[in-house]
Amino acid sequence: MNGRARHRLVLVLSLILAAVPALAQNQPPAARPAAASPGKPAPTAGLLPAPPPWWKSESFTKALNLTTDQSNQIQTIFHDTQATLRQHMSDLDVLEDKLSKMIAKSDAEPKIIQQISEVELKRSALNITRSVMLYHMRQVLKPQQRVKFDVLHQQWQDEVFGPWQDQQERLQREQRLKGEPKVGPQARPSQDPQKRPPQQ
Repeated sequence: MNGRARHRLVLVLSLILAAVPALAQNQPPAARPAAASPGKPAPTAGLLPAPPPWWKSESFTKALNLTTDQSNQIQTIFHDTQATLRQHMSDLDVLEDKLSKMIAKSDAEPKIIQQISEVELKRSALNITRSVMLYHMRQVLKPQQRVKFDVLHQQWQDEVFGPWQDQQERLQREQRLKGEPKVGPQARPSQDPQKRPPQQ
């Protein structure tokens, strides 16, 4: 796996967006939003605070006319899937690290091919789990909400989650340059469940 592919993987696989779990607890407290974009947080002390999941964002849910009951249903769907997603992501990390080491050692091609197959099978399992979760989330929405959702979510991804995700990847890169280990809940930034890991 080349450096560019791994960089894209780390960036895209960053949380499972939802609740922005343990990582969010280590971020500065959020300031009042400075713009009207769905869920857009204002920078704090030079850093963007961790955004809430879209189904908990006041401005996003208002624009989508999402009810409290719908928000709770989506949160339950995410909660019920989160452990499986995290396990798949952890397994994928291990498999990719092993593949990188095998390539660095110039292992025999058959072994490399076998390891690539294991990586892609795990990536497929992650994609399937996330896609089924997304399907269940979308089923909670009414038809007119689904039409609005795609536009609102893309705006949220571009203006809110994307910049925060870029920031987290940059901070991790700086930590690696300082020789700090990549361990614990901050080993990956959070990931938007709407997005899939890119194929190599």
